[in-house]
Amino acid sequence: MRKILLKSGRWTAWLLWGGVTALIALLCITVVSPERYDLRAGDIAKQTITASKDVVDEVTTRQRQDAAANQVHVVSYKDESVAGEVIRALYAACNEIRAVRQLGQDILETLGGEEPPDADAFTEQDLRDAGALIPSVPLKDEQLRVLMAVSGEALESLCQNLVASARTALDASILEGEVDKAISNIQPLVTYNTSSSLWANVARPVLEACLLPNMLVDQESTEANRQRAREEMEPTVYKQGQNIVVAGERVTVAQLGMLNALGLIQGTQYDALLYLGVVLLVSLLMGGLYLFLWLFVPELLASVAKQVLMLLILALGLGLCAGFQQLAPQVLPVTLGALLTAILLGARAAMGVNLVLSLLVGLLAIRGNVADSPQTMAVLVMGMLGGLVGIWAVHKRAPRSKVLLSGVLIGLTYALTLFAAGIVTNNDLRVVATLSGYAMLAGIISAVLCVGIQPALEVMFNLVTPSKLTELSNPNQPLLRRLMIETPGTYHHSMVVANIAEAAAEAIGANPLLARVGAYYHDVGKLKRPGYFKENQSGENPHDRIDPRVSTSIVLAHVRDGVALGQRYRLPLQVLDIIAQHHGDTPVLYFFNKAQQMKADEGQPVDIKEFRYQGPRPRTVEAALVMLADTAEAAVRAIQDPSLEKVEHTIRGLVKNKLEDNQLNETPLTFRDLDHICDAFIKVLGGVFHERIEYPALEPEEQT
Repeated sequence: MRKILLKSGRWTAWLLWGGVTALIALLCITVVSPERYDLRAGDIAKQTITASKDVVDEVTTRQRQDAAANQVHVVSYKDESVAGEVIRALYAACNEIRAVRQLGQDILETLGGEEPPDADAFTEQDLRDAGALIPSVPLKDEQLRVLMAVSGEALESLCQNLVASARTALDASILEGEVDKAISNIQPLVTYNTSSSLWANVARPVLEACLLPNMLVDQESTEANRQRAREEMEPTVYKQGQNIVVAGERVTVAQLGMLNALGLIQGTQYDALLYLGVVLLVSLLMGGLYLFLWLFVPELLASVAKQVLMLLILALGLGLCAGFQQLAPQVLPVTLGALLTAILLGARAAMGVNLVLSLLVGLLAIRGNVADSPQTMAVLVMGMLGGLVGIWAVHKRAPRSKVLLSGVLIGLTYALTLFAAGIVTNNDLRVVATLSGYAMLAGIISAVLCVGIQPALEVMFNLVTPSKLTELSNPNQPLLRRLMIETPGTYHHSMVVANIAEAAAEAIGANPLLARVGAYYHDVGKLKRPGYFKENQSGENPHDRIDPRVSTSIVLAHVRDGVALGQRYRLPLQVLDIIAQHHGDTPVLYFFNKAQQMKADEGQPVDIKEFRYQGPRPRTVEAALVMLADTAEAAVRAIQDPSLEKVEHTIRGLVKNKLEDNQLNETPLTFRDLDHICDAFIKVLGGVFHERIEYPALEPEEQT
């Protein structure tokens, strides 16, 4: 059953940590998420918008990359086979145009040998027959008429010039895609001996059909060079805090693309990477806090209630900082969480909370233009140093006045930190001084909030804190006042036990204030039947007239009655534990021995278990100290003619008996601790119950 409960508690703790982590991540996302704008390309911006983080201008970057790629020289190679192919094609084309010209001459001869006066001399059928003779060069009807009517000398001269010019162009190389340029270069060479009409209608179409580039582009190498040029071009990046859009200017497509990438445009996608980064960062910080507690404060992880309190303080501190950031970002109460944790849970836990809370508040401060201020630059150092100062100021005893004083110290630390950071980043000392003044105010606000929130948390979790213990040690506390008035002997006994326990706690590094307050209240159960306890008796002892078992039940009941009375007066759990554990399960030997003597005559055995307290045994150092101090005070008080040697012998013997009776088995006390405890007891009790000098009686003066 115990294993099941432990496993259930572990799952509860994990669910608790997971839920708080999700809550903190949601809070951070809400605060860090940038404002979204209703803008389109071409709109006039109503306000200046800055980059919430580094962003690439994709449109401008792509344009620059394309420009760089276009400037890359084309990689080409020369194909030697092209020249022969082109020359062969020209010879073939020349033969075809000769055939067309011959067809035209034959037609003219049939018409009387005269050149046709107009275009109607060749019929459509004649033109179709001519076109069939020159399949390699597509010529229009008007071009065919010119060719069919050209003279033989002009045609032969044209063919020779075409072949010669093509050879020259090919020897000089014709780049792929530049055939038209090569033809334009050939034109002056051909038209020098050829009419412009014959060039336009015959020569040019022949070259266009036959001429080919012999310098071909290496597409793979060229594209590789272009891609390399694109990659070498640095992207255009807008840094965090840099203006993307300036108020009054028209929004461009490139600017709109950057705003969209940052999730700043309404109705578009959110910045998923921003949210993912926040969730991962918060999860890592919470995991680091858990690891810190596991290494340095394992006792806190053993209590679900303490974990709930710590996580509540963390979430509350972060939430207040988020609220202050919206209202007054200069006065963030970063140290509030560290102060509350130090007072309620201890200094070591507070150090972990302070570190995580400082980092989380630093994350919140990254939003918007605040990232440019000295305050945000120093927020991490401010939180860490201010938190350490606050923890140091309140880690032992923390009355309200001391907490407020710690706020002043924290404020001074804030101001000095911010001033140091400010003079590094800002030459305007007036601005730096103003921000330092705000920082001073932030420390004081943290302390004031701590004073206001701490009592509520103490009541909610019924906690024992230095300030709470200080309040409980006041003699005017109702329960202590009742103890003083109704049971003065028990009250005096408790005061002596408190002095002894506190001295021992200081000697071994325990909590002296808790030991003292626990000793004050450890015997409050005697208020129910005060006359049955020796220190409150002034005459007859009622135990002399009743059975030892009844006496034992009355004595044993004072522990149970004390716990019930403490609960009614809402004493903290740690004090209630001391009340319940200060006798452990030790036997009441006086009544046990009395019962043995009474039964000896009857020959009946007596079971010592009937005379033992119900326990539990002490589980904390402070409860063990109260047990030992309670026993030592009563025993030393009973010594006849006490001396320092008798006191020491009695105390060490009592501690040894408790150890042998296994009463200290559940405490972390060591033999060295026990030796220091004995020394402290001897020092205090040796001074209280010392051997006194007998003073001579004063004789009355004689009457004169």
